[in-house]
Amino acid sequence: MRLAVIKRIFSGLSVGAVWALGLLFAPPVVLFAAMLGCALLCQWEFYRLAERGGYTACRWLGLGMGALWLTSIFVAGHRNYQMESLLLVVGGGGLLTRLLFDARMARPMEAAAITLLGFGYVPFLMGFFIYVAHGGADGAMTFSRGGIFLAFYAALVVKMTDVGAYAVGTACGRHKMFPRISPAKSWEGLAGGLALGVGCSVAIVLLARHWSVIPATPLSHVSLLVAVGVGLLLGVMGVLGDLIESMFKRSVHAKDSSGILPAMGGLLDVFDSLLFAPAVLYFLLPFL
Repeated sequence: MRLAVIKRIFSGLSVGAVWALGLLFAPPVVLFAAMLGCALLCQWEFYRLAERGGYTACRWLGLGMGALWLTSIFVAGHRNYQMESLLLVVGGGGLLTRLLFDARMARPMEAAAITLLGFGYVPFLMGFFIYVAHGGADGAMTFSRGGIFLAFYAALVVKMTDVGAYAVGTACGRHKMFPRISPAKSWEGLAGGLALGVGCSVAIVLLARHWSVIPATPLSHVSLLVAVGVGLLLGVMGVLGDLIESMFKRSVHAKDSSGILPAMGGLLDVFDSLLFAPAVLYFLLPFL
């Protein structure tokens, strides 16, 4: 048991370190390519989960929609509601047309729902990392230093919440939080995770205030009370993302989304907590 805990923490920290280094130092095109690869692999794992549960999906069409969505918003460099609406109409219409002419598809309504859910659950939500990272950039196909720092902030707070919840829950978790969905999670773990996530948020805000090497962002002037509130909200979104993926896995009687990461399962098991946080931060930023 102790060895499994050590392996899980080591794998989590390794993935987190690579992600953090990429956010801080990789060129925008390389960073986008890595994020695109992660998003499509997570989406593929979601479709595989659905298929293991007996559901049908147009896997390759859904992956194509995801790749096109993420690439288009990176190339555009800013929110373009007309372009985004066009992509959704073309993608959704293309999916329904494909199902209309596929005589082999016995359950087209199910296939359409699962395909669109996979798109909305992974690449659509991960696209908000691009929106956050692009904030303040001068042109398309690039990110600003401040935007990248904000994306790093959101990811770090969420993953520290993960680490704190797992460590405290493993050490002293007694009261089950959501046994119907995730029997291992406890209220003690939730409290420990949120405490570590909030502490991380406050520490980053203090650094942003006093360390000139950190680019100017709204975090440079928010109060510590706001830092606590934002850290708490991001941590809760991380927990919610984790529970939602657990719900999907439990519905198809699967323990992990895949087995590509030692002691952790699949890539979706790592990114599940990160899916909602960037969207929340993106919509919060105008008010900070």
